[in-house]
Amino acid sequence: MRWFAILGVAVLPLLAACEEEQAAPELPVRAIKTFVVSERAGEQSRRIAGLTEASVVTDLAFESSGRMIVIDVDIGDAIEKDQVIAKLDPEPFDLRISTSRGQLVDAQAKLADAEAKFAQQKELYEQGFATKTAYDTAIANKNSAESNVQIAQSQLRLAERDLERTVLTSPFAGQVSEKYVERFTEITAGQKIVQVSANGETKVKANVPEGMVQRLEPGQTVTVSFPTLNDAEVAGHITQIGARATSTNSFTVTVVLDANDLPLRSGLTAEVVFAFETAATGKAFLIPLGALLPTTEEGKGFIFVFDKAASVVHRRAVHVLNVSGNDLEVTGEIAEGDILASAGISFLVDGMNVKLLQTAAE
Repeated sequence: MRWFAILGVAVLPLLAACEEEQAAPELPVRAIKTFVVSERAGEQSRRIAGLTEASVVTDLAFESSGRMIVIDVDIGDAIEKDQVIAKLDPEPFDLRISTSRGQLVDAQAKLADAEAKFAQQKELYEQGFATKTAYDTAIANKNSAESNVQIAQSQLRLAERDLERTVLTSPFAGQVSEKYVERFTEITAGQKIVQVSANGETKVKANVPEGMVQRLEPGQTVTVSFPTLNDAEVAGHITQIGARATSTNSFTVTVVLDANDLPLRSGLTAEVVFAFETAATGKAFLIPLGALLPTTEEGKGFIFVFDKAASVVHRRAVHVLNVSGNDLEVTGEIAEGDILASAGISFLVDGMNVKLLQTAAE
């Protein structure tokens, strides 16, 4: 009995050790979702809201004051070149022409009298029967009469011109975009009557942030889309870049649209897509957001590259240069063809055994 007791004491620890080994199961190999590095970063793009305008927009006004008795257009009307827009009451202008004509006739009569007296004084002076003073006075009177005739002629031409300008016409074909006055309004010279926008080229003006405007230049190609026209897109090019910032620290950039057949109107909402190169263009690689393990240092992080031969992942350091949609543009310890873990990377460590959740396309 004594030997059996001793044997039991010796065997019990061994049995317990075997039970512990059986109770500690082997850790499973983690399966990872992967992404193959292939695409390099291209140009960066930004969408900026803008508004359409006609390339030529002008306010029409009368050159003379008067009472407007006709205005034949309204906002939105299509107009042709030389189409009548508005008219002033012509009666006051007709009266000025009659007055100017009377003044011209009077001046011409006085000139004829002055020329006759000059001829008489000249003959008497040459014969010695008139003084030099009388002769000089006759010359001065004739010159003054000639000037008065010229003034009267100019006033008549101005009066006739004013009458012609009582009819306001469009200098080009287009549309009426604004109407400032109504019929029977007393108009002053230069007062705006309507605003017209020319047919043809359309431009878009957008306010670009100061940090981006330095990357743009005249002639650069852009894409313009119109949300209210089913996001239709039209190519365009930059023609002007504002030299002075607005109150919002942005610069007005003007884009002229290339030929298009869209039903565009002034004031239509547009989105201008500006594309430009960055430090990442052609150098950095695009990786999904889930493939980066960020660090406390801004712009830095780690990726995990799958080693097919050893079925392990290796941690590598990268630097984030930019964000492009749902991708990151990174440089560092990364190369084309690398197979990256693209999900659950917070559970990975350097040298960890893993298996592929799905076959990575190479």
